[in-house]
Amino acid sequence: MIKRVVKIIDKDGYGLDYEINKFIEAANENEYIIDIKFLEVERRKLSPTEYQGAYTSLGVDRVIHVAYLFIGEV
Repeated sequence: MIKRVVKIIDKDGYGLDYEINKFIEAANENEYIIDIKFLEVERRKLSPTEYQGAYTSLGVDRVIHVAYLFIGEV
């Protein structure tokens, strides 16, 4: 049975796997993950940036993902 749902976003820039591992390390011993769902929240096309006469980040998409952890209890 699902006890709670936790929404995890990449707030530090290290990636969702880092944030999920950080949550698992801090979780109680009697909790376990039933399911994980990953969703794409936003996709933005970055505009070209001029840096010392050269253009960088041409055509690069910025994709923001969110993970929902479904937590159960033993």
